[in-house]
Order: sequence, then structure tokens, then C-alpha cells
Amino acid sequence: MNDYNISFLIQELIKGAAFTQIAAGELLLNMVAQHPNVNVDVNKKMISRLANRQDEVQSAIQSAAGSQAILGYAENYVKEKIIPVLSLIAQTQIASDILAQMKRDTSVPDKIISNCEMQYQNTDYVGFFRDAILFALGRGHNTLPEAKVKSDDFYYLTEADSRCPHCGNRLWKKVNGKVRNQYRIIHIYPEDLEKDQEAEFVKIKPRPIQLDVPENKIALCQDCAEEYLMDPTAEEYQSLLEKKQEISRHTKEREISSKSNLEDEIVDVIKAIAQPDAGKGMPPFAQVLSLDEKFKPEFSTLKRTVTGWVNDFYPFVEKQFSINDTNSANTSDLIRAEVNTIYLQYKKLGMNQQEICDSIANWMLNKNGLDTQYKTACYIVVAFFIQNCAIFEAAS
Repeated sequence: MNDYNISFLIQELIKGAAFTQIAAGELLLNMVAQHPNVNVDVNKKMISRLANRQDEVQSAIQSAAGSQAILGYAENYVKEKIIPVLSLIAQTQIASDILAQMKRDTSVPDKIISNCEMQYQNTDYVGFFRDAILFALGRGHNTLPEAKVKSDDFYYLTEADSRCPHCGNRLWKKVNGKVRNQYRIIHIYPEDLEKDQEAEFVKIKPRPIQLDVPENKIALCQDCAEEYLMDPTAEEYQSLLEKKQEISRHTKEREISSKSNLEDEIVDVIKAIAQPDAGKGMPPFAQVLSLDEKFKPEFSTLKRTVTGWVNDFYPFVEKQFSINDTNSANTSDLIRAEVNTIYLQYKKLGMNQQEICDSIANWMLNKNGLDTQYKTACYIVVAFFIQNCAIFEAAS
């Protein structure tokens, strides 16, 4: 990683001066956290999450680190707390490593690098460490970057209707035409509770056997997530459980209200593809496989989605094919053979399972001149044929 941030500085003190993780974190964060106007309690959980790039620096510390009012306090802190515990050799080596990391990180402004380079050349280590640490504390960039929303996250964002269930703020915003995510998916029952807290939490609801189950995850805005993870309380746990129950109920209500429209669209798709000129294609698979056997581990999200569609709509789709069997030949078998032929062609091109599902759904749309409102209905018909063994064999 080429990122210059607080996690890098913690690791640098561990490597360059034999600090423990906790000691390194306290030394760096307390430069701002102990200022009379900030007063943030730095604890081992905060440090651990920062070191492992699971959190950004606490917002109060970030804000104060970027202000001019902190400079004098920070300079005295470096003189009294940092310089005395680092040998001259350690000061030189750590400063050199910091400067090299800043240059590797293309997001660090040239002005910051030039300033620190001048301080380094002049052996002004008080000014160097003051400015280098304050910059890292104030800039963010500590959590691992993600180019896009994880596919698993869409479920929780949709469930919350893209608003924080705790404070109501939007979980994303547009900046200069680009979407900027402002959410975190957290565990409602936290993963690293203290022993005395566990007893309070399990009284409300026992710890899930697996923390990563959907029932124990919720999308919150960055601020609410940070506040809860840093200081989880039984009261907040109770509140989040209630909010999760509420938004899950609303999601089910939306699904029920939209199901009738989907069924109408599925009927339209089946009527469109159940034409007399449907290709005979290749024989369908004879081997009956469960969905668990068909999906590769890396497509677990797709498997979960397809399983949901099969559970909700398979009998309905099967019935519609039966209703539309107006010819002597079984229409669903003819279409199944055609879908199987298309699948084998896409497989031969080296497409993965997600790409194949997308392409077959698009093929159904384009072949029959359907507009994009039928996209979900096409995916549900694709799920029918996955269950029906026209698409996907046993995963290797």
C-alpha cells in the first residue's frame, strides 16, 4: 500500500522504534486528542481499528488536527512527548520513511511534501513530526479504498432506502456529478465487546452464532457507525435491533406490493419468448442439481439472489409456461433447449456465472423487443431455467 495515513504511522513506530501498537497509537493520537478543546478518549479498540484500517480517525480529532489553533500545542507535545522517546537514529530513519511514503502517495499535496522535505534537510525534527502527524490525523484516507459499492452492500442500502436508519441522513451524495458513498455496513452485535458489556447485550438479544448473517448487519452513515463502534452501549444495541426490525418489515412490504407488477411482467416475458419460432437448440441437461451444487463460491451473492427468485416465483413461472403451451410440443422444453444453447455459447466465450446471467437476461429483452422495465422479470425467468438445469452444471 502506498497510502500515507495514521495506520502507516502506527506501523512505522512499531517497526522503527519497537513500540507496541497501543503505545504507538496513543503517542500519535494524543497529540490532538488530549487538547483541552478536544478531549477524545483514546482506547485500545480505537487504536486497533485504526491500525487495521477499519476506521477513519475520529471526526473530532480530524477536525482539530486541521486547524491552526492546534499548532502551538502540537509543537510542545512533540518536544515533550515524542522527541524524548526516539533516539536520533530513530528520528532520522522514521522521518526518511515518512517522506518516502508521502512521495509514493500521489494524493499528498506537493506543498506538504516540499515543507516536510525542507524540515528534514534542516534536521528540524520537531517541525517535521508536528506537521507530518497532524496531516495524517486530519486527512482521512485511513480505511481501505473501494472503487465501488460491494455487491453484498446493495441489499443493506436498499433495505434502509439509502438513508441512515439512526439519523436519517443520506447514505450517499453526488459531488461534481460523481456518487460518493457515506455509509458503513456494521454488525449490530459488535465483534469485539468487552466482557462486562457482553452480559448487558445478551440480556437484550443473544449473540448470533455467526456475526455476518444479514439479520445482524445494518447500513448506517459514517458518523453514526463510528459513534456506535467506538462506544457501543446496550441502549444503542436495543435501538439498532428495533430499527433493523422496522426497516426489514418495510422491505417485505415493498416486496409484496411490487410482486403483483412483477408477475404481470413475467407473463409478458413468457408470452414474448414462447413463440412458434423458438429454436430447437441442443438437448437440455439431464442431470438434476441443487443450486448449491451449481454456483462457484465467489458467486455466493448471485446464488442467494437466484435462490430467492426461485423460492418466490418458480411455481408461478412453471404454471405460466403450462398455460401458454398451445402447440403439441411442450413450449417450455423448446425454450429450455434454446436457453441451454445460448448458455453453452456464452460459456465457450469464457464468461463467468454473473456475466452469463446478465447476458441471457439481455438476450431475452433484445430478442423480443422488450424495454428495460422487464429486466427483473427476465432475470426471474433466467433463475427458473437455472433451477430447471438449462443453465449451469455442477461447479468444479
